[in-house]
Amino acid sequence: MKFSITCDQIAKVTGGTIKGVADCNIEGINRIQDACKGELAFYADKKYVDFLEATEASCVLVSSDYDGKVPAGKSYILVDDPHRGFVQILMYLDNSDPKLRSEIHPTAVIDSSAKISSTAWIGANCVIGAECQISDNVVIHPNTVLYNSVIIGENSLIHSGVICREETVIGKNCIIHAGTILGSDGFGYAEKEDGSYIKIPQLGNVVLQDDVEIGANTCIDRAVAGSTVVEQGCKLDNFVQIGHNAVIGKNTGIVSQAGIAGSTKLGQRNRIGGQVGFAGHIDTADDVTILAQSGVAKSVDKAGLYFGSPIKDRRSAFRIEAVMNKLPDMYFDMKKIKDEIEKLKKD
Repeated sequence: MKFSITCDQIAKVTGGTIKGVADCNIEGINRIQDACKGELAFYADKKYVDFLEATEASCVLVSSDYDGKVPAGKSYILVDDPHRGFVQILMYLDNSDPKLRSEIHPTAVIDSSAKISSTAWIGANCVIGAECQISDNVVIHPNTVLYNSVIIGENSLIHSGVICREETVIGKNCIIHAGTILGSDGFGYAEKEDGSYIKIPQLGNVVLQDDVEIGANTCIDRAVAGSTVVEQGCKLDNFVQIGHNAVIGKNTGIVSQAGIAGSTKLGQRNRIGGQVGFAGHIDTADDVTILAQSGVAKSVDKAGLYFGSPIKDRRSAFRIEAVMNKLPDMYFDMKKIKDEIEKLKKD
């Protein structure tokens, strides 16, 4: 991304105070350990003090209580929270970036019954099925496929290669990253006496409420009947699997490679670590956090921090882990005691 911003502008955006050079131009952003001349970085953790002293960044956001010297030719901007200030600059630059103008690429294939806002942008080779509804300021990048009766709300952004099965509903201000599949069939089969399977039709849909972001290559299965629902404000990472008829509570965050089995209902503001697995038909309370690589086999009825497989309260789980790490030594101690007892018996 090409841009140019002065240190004075950075100070105004972040509400900070400049120490050092005030009139330098910044044309890049980077981590403090990698930043070069002409770039902006931030320093928020004292363990990175060596990087602060060595960085070539022309401008650094530092805490308002910083009382060190500013190297010659550089600018430090004192702010209440350097990381938050850095995010403010990222948001400022993103909002300054020219947006795509309304357009429908001539290679897009669009059913005549689809309703597309005049302010939408449709990229090359997109396929939009019958009765689809594309709202104002929606951007759909190339090679995206919408089956029949898909609805996409205002200001939503759909990246390349997304597939939305029939009757998928995407709310306002959503972001769907490349390769995601919404509304694929749930894993629903009935086993016959001979061990073979009968496929259970999946006739429901997927509903994403407003302000949801879905990472790349995530799959959310359609419901058997009714809807699989991702509620308002949820953020899902790449490679997350959501089973049929699951409900993901408002403002929940789920990290990569987590799997939520069918008909599971997560409460609001849950935080799910990477590679966490949920059994089906269970619930969690609001404000539950599950640490990475845990297994959730039954419902969680209290807010808290959990770990393990099966999960336990984090403190209990960590105590158990600490004891397990000592088991080899305990084994040899017990063996030594046993040998001593046997020796005493012989004597």
